[in-house]
Amino acid sequence: MAMRTGTRSRRAVADAGMALVLDGVSHLALLLVRPGIFQAALVKLDWSPVMPDLPMQERLQVLVALERLGPDRVVLHRAEGEAALRWGLAHGIRRFQGNHVDAVLAAGRSLGCPRSAGCTLRQCIERTAVVGPGGRTGCDAAIVADVVAPLPAGGGRA
Repeated sequence: MAMRTGTRSRRAVADAGMALVLDGVSHLALLLVRPGIFQAALVKLDWSPVMPDLPMQERLQVLVALERLGPDRVVLHRAEGEAALRWGLAHGIRRFQGNHVDAVLAAGRSLGCPRSAGCTLRQCIERTAVVGPGGRTGCDAAIVADVVAPLPAGGGRA
């Protein structure tokens, strides 16, 4: 019954033009369940500083789970430092989410932005995190922001 319900749910999500994203998946969840059975487009794996130091058996289980999912479908969530980025990259993960990543990207944008002197790093981070053009108000170089974080077609309106 649960499998049929899951199949119907996935089909309904796909028919609505949306993708299923599993959020809040801990490394412990990877040891207990197989999130791949949900056939999610993305799985947001929550970073934990204990992950690099897991016992060998648990480390192997996490590795097998990541291989089953496919690292291209994993977002390392709460990647708040270099250790998280290093761990993710070492495991084939190329998608990261977190304040540290946002700050690194904003710093990179400011190096190439001719008007960066007029903005703080925080303003740059906030302006590229928006889903509509109104949130970019005050950015005199929206073209620079759009190189890294382009707005969706239609200006973010559904």
